[in-house]
Amino acid sequence: MMFQLWEIESANLVGSYETEDAALVVVCKAIEKHGREAVESIMLLREGSRGRLTTIAEGAALADRALSRTSPAA
Repeated sequence: MMFQLWEIESANLVGSYETEDAALVVVCKAIEKHGREAVESIMLLREGSRGRLTTIAEGAALADRALSRTSPAA
């Protein structure tokens, strides 16, 4: 299973990650550096063993997920 971050408007792959947490760290770093608006057009997908993609979160929901999962209190 892999996790992918995609830029929605341009349909460009931002990156592929072995874990969801690794992808969320990238999202958090983008938020810290550029603000929440930097991830408004980003979506997180999970690629299953047969190549099927499932959307996990995008935009504000992705930002919330990343900040809650990667915070020290999580």
